[in-house]
Amino acid sequence: MKVMKVFDKKVGETTYYKYRINLPKDVVEELSLLDKELKVKVDDGKLVIERYNKREPTKKLTEKEKMIQKELMKLLTPNTKKKLIN
Repeated sequence: MKVMKVFDKKVGETTYYKYRINLPKDVVEELSLLDKELKVKVDDGKLVIERYNKREPTKKLTEKEKMIQKELMKLLTPNTKKKLIN
């Protein structure tokens, strides 16, 4: 595998780059990594690539947030509600 430095954008005098790694095709297909978010960390001098779950932990709504949510749901059409729930 090879790490590549790729031009991203230029803002004023500052140039930004991204770094990319080519992964083996069989590994990506076997682990179903295509179009998935990955997280990279360094552990004892080794790169560790993990799947990244970007879902935030659920939080409980306050009473005010619940009231606002109910009012918004009243304004939505039945078709829109079905799309939001599913």
